[in-house]
Parts: sequence; C-alpha cells; structure tokens
Amino acid sequence: MKLKDRISIKRNKDAIRFFIIIFFFVGGYVFFFSSTYWMPTSADASYLTKIGVTNSWEDREVTINRWQYSETQQLMEIDLDVANKSYDGINKYKFSAMDLKGNKLKCDVMIEEDDWIILRISGIPKRWSDVSLRMEMPDGNGERLKLYTNVVDVEKVAELKSMDRNGYMAQKFNIEISNMQKEVEADNKQIDKLNNEIAEVQKEIERINKEKIYQTDKEKTESDSLIAEANSTITSKQKDIQELMADIDEINKRIDMKNKEKSDLGL
Repeated sequence: MKLKDRISIKRNKDAIRFFIIIFFFVGGYVFFFSSTYWMPTSADASYLTKIGVTNSWEDREVTINRWQYSETQQLMEIDLDVANKSYDGINKYKFSAMDLKGNKLKCDVMIEEDDWIILRISGIPKRWSDVSLRMEMPDGNGERLKLYTNVVDVEKVAELKSMDRNGYMAQKFNIEISNMQKEVEADNKQIDKLNNEIAEVQKEIERINKEKIYQTDKEKTESDSLIAEANSTITSKQKDIQELMADIDEINKRIDMKNKEKSDLGL
C-alpha cells in the first residue's frame, strides 16, 4: 500500500473518532439540559417536611398531620395543627404555594380555625418533583415558614373529596387514632425483639454453666463474670420492655379517649 493511501486511511479514522467524541459530548450535553422537559427533576431529600414533626415558627408550633396528592385531580390537601404559644390573638395566616421551578400554584383555605387548618393546592403540574407551602403572618411581617413535600414521599390517593367540617374532623380523628395504633404496633415489635434477645442470652448462660463442670477454678471465675454480665444485660432489656409496655398502656388510653371524643361529637 502506498504511503499516500495509508495517510488517507489514517486521516479518515481520526476524523471518525473525532465525530464520535463530538457526538457523545453534544448528545450528553443535550440530554442533561433537556431531561427536565421529558422527566421530572429528581426530588431532593432536603425538600421534605416530615409528617407529625413540630416546626417552630413565630412563637408557634406548626405540625403537618396529612399531606395528600391526587394525580388525576392535580390536587393536594394539607392538614395542619397550629399551636400559638405567643397568645397574641393572631390565628389567621397568609398561605401560598409554588413548585421547584418557581411556578405559583393556587392555594385555597378549606378550614381555618385557631388551631386547625385545611388547605388545598390545585393545578399541580403533571411532571413535578417538589412543592413548597408558604405560611406568613397576616401583615406580611416576620419570617416566612416554608413546608415541603416531594413526588417520592407525598401520600398518594386516588381522590380528594370535598367535605364539610364534620367530615374533615372525622378524618382527622381517624388519622390520629391510626397513627397511635402504629405506635403500639412498633412498640410490640420492639418487645418481641427484646424477648428474642433475652432468650438468646439465656441460652448462652446455659451453655456457660454446662462448660463450668470441666473448668478449673480460675476458668469458673471467668465464666461467672460472663454470666453476671449476661444477667445484667437481661435486666436492662427487661427494664426496656417494662417501659415499652407502660408506653403501650398510655397510648391505648389515649386511643380510648380519642374514640370517646369522636363519639361525643357525633362523628
């Protein structure tokens, strides 16, 4: 093969390599900057306000009891408890909402009482990742409270039905009772776990005691020390079980009182 032909072939190969590199570079660039148009932005774990956790704001304690999302209705509903610790008589607030891209969303107040608020956010985009609910004092002064949910963690429901006060109140009671029942279940699981651990420790004590038959006095002293540590571990775990049982008893009493309150209100 002539030198000229070899040079030509080499140049063609180099050109092909160059275009392949450019193709992948440009393709990756376009993919990165266009991906948000054909798929939702990944929800950031930092954009999440946990359900049932108190948020301190302007001498108030704000707790999300429920944050639900209906995709078919493009609608969200948020249930808030607000404890005013300042006792300033201000119990009405301004609310607004927006998505991660800064698009404003319609926010309507369904229920607004001194310590309980139901809100609806409508017009949720089909492709969304995070939504922020903003809460302000009525005069606009002070700090703005921002509460967040994301497409991964929000509770998804088929439909959000409009209800009267009694309907929302009954729902609130049911959620509170359900959450307390979950606490009881979690405590019972922990008790089972501790009982299983105690059983394993007791097996180990039995094993050590059997081995003592063929041990020297020095070895028996070491074994007795291990048994004492094991018994101490059992005592500690039994104490934890007693505390969990007391917690379960208290929660069950609260459930009974909540059911009584619900019944007295005719809900």
